[in-house]
Amino acid sequence: MKNSFYNIVVPMSQKWWIKLLLGFLFISIGILVFMTPYTNNISFPIFFSLVLATSGAFEIIAAFSYRETSRDWGWFVAEGIFDILIAAHLLWNPLVTISILPFIIGIWLLYKSVLAIDIPLGLKSGNHREWRWMLTLAITTMIFALLILFYSIIGSLGLFNASALASLTLGIFNISVAKNLNIIGKKIRTLQVN
Repeated sequence: MKNSFYNIVVPMSQKWWIKLLLGFLFISIGILVFMTPYTNNISFPIFFSLVLATSGAFEIIAAFSYRETSRDWGWFVAEGIFDILIAAHLLWNPLVTISILPFIIGIWLLYKSVLAIDIPLGLKSGNHREWRWMLTLAITTMIFALLILFYSIIGSLGLFNASALASLTLGIFNISVAKNLNIIGKKIRTLQVN
C-alpha cells in the first residue's frame, strides 16, 4: 500500500488540476444527461463517445506529465488509450452500438471505478484523513456501473439516469481527489523547501 502512495498519489499531486478538470467534466456530463431528453438513441452514443475522447485525452496528457516522477505512468496512458478506443468504436458504429451501449457504458464505468479505488487506498497508506469518503464515492460509481450492466433491460430512461448519476459521482470523486492532491502537493513542496 505504501508503494501506491508514492507511485500514484505523490506524482498526481503535482498535476492535481487535471483531476479537477475531469471532475468538472464528469459533473457537467451528468447534469447535461439529466437535462437533455435523449429521444434519439443515435445522439447518445455520439455524445458519450465525445465525452470518452475528452476524458482519454486528459488522461494521456496527465500520464506524460507524471512520467518523470512515477514508474506507473504507463498505466495512465493505457487508461487514456482505452477511453479513446471505446470512443472511436462508438463513433464508427453508432447504429450497432445502440443495442450494446448499456454494456459499453457499464464496463467503462466499472473499469473507472476499479481504478479509482487505488487512489483512496494510496491516501490511506499516506495517513490522509479523507480516504474513506473517496473510497465510498468510487464504490458508489461501481454500484451504478453494475446497475447499468445487470439492469439494462429496464430501458433507455434507466440507462440515462444511471449514467448521469454515475457521472456525477465520478465527478465528485475527481474533485475530491484534486482537493486532497493539492493539499499533499503543498505539504511536499513545504518539506522540500525545509
